[in-house]
Amino acid sequence: IEMVSVMAKEDVYNMIIMDIGADTMTLTSKNDYGEVVDSIPVSTEGDCLRLGFNARYFLEAIRAIDDDEIFLDFRTKRDECTIRPIEGEDYLYMVFPVNTK
Repeated sequence: IEMVSVMAKEDVYNMIIMDIGADTMTLTSKNDYGEVVDSIPVSTEGDCLRLGFNARYFLEAIRAIDDDEIFLDFRTKRDECTIRPIEGEDYLYMVFPVNTK
């Protein structure tokens, strides 16, 4: 997210796009100068989603976490994403998506 957010800084919403597939999350940001795309392996349950988030808000939550793996709970493209540990209840963060039109 941090690498992809470099291009997002030119956007008023600091937006990154998350395309969540069966086993990959693709992160994208672009502006007038170019585009950055990165993919990471993920384990998923449910349908594929395409969501937009303010990169700064997402990074603030993730930087506060020391875990190597986290659980991201996406319900729909309009609902909040909850970030929590794989096991236990040490923390709970919520990040709301940006409307991507």
